[in-house]
Amino acid sequence: MAETQELLLQLQKDNRDGRLRKQELEELVRGLEAESESLTGRLQELRECERSLQRRRSQAARALRGEAQEAARERAERARGLLEAAELRKQDLEQHNRQLQEQWEELSSQLFYYGGEQLSQQRAEQQLGAQLVELQV
Repeated sequence: MAETQELLLQLQKDNRDGRLRKQELEELVRGLEAESESLTGRLQELRECERSLQRRRSQAARALRGEAQEAARERAERARGLLEAAELRKQDLEQHNRQLQEQWEELSSQLFYYGGEQLSQQRAEQQLGAQLVELQV
């Protein structure tokens, strides 16, 4: 009987620990969701910046025809450099977004696991409770 009681206490502790871990994971997921939304917004801003830079690049190319060739070429190079920097930043953000997605998926699977484990512990507690009642009768 003492062994059963000890097992019941251990299961209750494990259940509490599982719930705490689940809460931690849920908070982490919420943080990752917020960061993902922020990064998605930043990515959209960078895309708009890229379009603007492409327009500027196009304008610089048109200006090449009317202005001194060397001055226009320098402006186009600056725009190209900005465009390349924006593209690199965009790629970095997309990579980071993919990493966040992978973390999200991992955390989701952990939440699923701990949620299922918690149900198993509850069932085990119910069975032990029933056995205790049978032993007391």
